[in-house]
Amino acid sequence: MKSDEALQKLLNAFKRYYDITQENVLPPFDAQAVFHSHDEKFLLLKEIKLFEMDSNEHVYFSAGDILTPEKITELSDLAWKDGLSKVKPFYGHRNSDITVILLYQSISPEAKKAIRKQRHSKSYKLTFFGWSNFCLAAADLSRMKFYSNWFGRDTKSNIKLALTSLIKNV
Repeated sequence: MKSDEALQKLLNAFKRYYDITQENVLPPFDAQAVFHSHDEKFLLLKEIKLFEMDSNEHVYFSAGDILTPEKITELSDLAWKDGLSKVKPFYGHRNSDITVILLYQSISPEAKKAIRKQRHSKSYKLTFFGWSNFCLAAADLSRMKFYSNWFGRDTKSNIKLALTSLIKNV
């Protein structure tokens, strides 16, 4: 499977829950997606609000031929910086995670190690105003192998499930 095909199939799987953009995205990314969730709890009347909670995720997609450690560092730092600029912490803010999904034909052995080492995390006012974590997941499409950092474990399993099920259905 080519990286562009994998990207389009993955975006189709994401479009149910995420707002996806492929035009005017942050270069060098190929697509971006955003998820927002808002929850409120009341006590008998709407005027008596117990709490409100916002959860957000900003996802950056990149597809290509060969993934190197330098490319991982460049894309991770760029996505982290851009994602944090979109975070608006307040008392009802729970989390705003920044996720990078890399779909490449091959991943070098050094890049596999670099994926695991990518770590960014930030808390706002001792987590009273929420936090942000950096999730990174990558797919080696030639071998159908998947890699992630600590926070990207769930993302890795989701893209693995989406891409392998799409291949079986073809």
